[in-house]
Amino acid sequence: MDAKKILLIDDSADDNALTKRALKKSKILNELIIIEEGETALNFLFGDNCQNECSAENIPIVVFLDINLPKVDGLSILRQISSHNSTKSLPVILLSGSTVEDNIISGRLPEHLDFIHKPIEFVEFAEAIRKLVLYLIVTNEKPLTTG
Repeated sequence: MDAKKILLIDDSADDNALTKRALKKSKILNELIIIEEGETALNFLFGDNCQNECSAENIPIVVFLDINLPKVDGLSILRQISSHNSTKSLPVILLSGSTVEDNIISGRLPEHLDFIHKPIEFVEFAEAIRKLVLYLIVTNEKPLTTG
């Protein structure tokens, strides 16, 4: 069986590089798919019209989702993920660089979602990713690949 993929939806090349590095440091070997804008992410998950259920091969083990994206914002993507039977229980980690967004959004999330503020320092960011990955390993039926 192939390892499940991790989907990172973020338009910041720097944040994407940090996330890759943090996953590598945590010895997570799953394939990382990076999509840099919202419309493309929705097309990847649900097809061109977003009416389809996500195909089994496109369902990642977790989605790291930036809130501020071009074309379609992260909260719109989150609504689509939550409204489809195939993805409504998919773990989604919302990422934001804004502490204002942290305060507004973190209290209104469904229980299968988490929210983290993107720390400026790599060490803090890597530790946040490591903790999230440990959480996913413990709570998922099929553990993430580690090495």
